[in-house]
Amino acid sequence: MNVATDLSGAAAAAAAAVPTMLMARDDWAEDAQRWTQANMPGASFATMPHHMGFVTDPTGFNGTIRSFATGSE
Repeated sequence: MNVATDLSGAAAAAAAAVPTMLMARDDWAEDAQRWTQANMPGASFATMPHHMGFVTDPTGFNGTIRSFATGSE
């Protein structure tokens, strides 16, 4: 069974209520950033170079999260 799930309303509500960041792989960045801007206009957006960037580049990934969490992005 293939069921499509549209969570754009929930995503927009979350981004309006709390600081939100969406992170995508570099090769998905253009589409992901377009979707983020359309559906979560208050959200931050960041990229990572590879799938599972938190494993392949934990220092870079953690730095991105730290900057977002401390407001120094």
